[in-house]
Amino acid sequence: MERERLEEEEAERRREAAAWPCPTCGRAVRPNDDWETRPTGSDCSVCTSIRKREQEDAAARAAEEAEEREEARRNGLFGFLR
Repeated sequence: MERERLEEEEAERRREAAAWPCPTCGRAVRPNDDWETRPTGSDCSVCTSIRKREQEDAAARAAEEAEEREEARRNGLFGFLR
């Protein structure tokens, strides 16, 4: 049991030594946080999730605006009379 505890402590020390600050928020990021492998220097999972959500929202807005432009083009100048 003592050996297992020492091995776990050593593994935790190595994890902490491999950590880097998130470039966006400064939160400590470890290579295997959230059960996934992260490239060194990458953002934390929180910042990654926020960025992904912002990209999805921007894509949805762009698609909506494109649909509105297409509808306006189909309706023409006097489309409001239809």
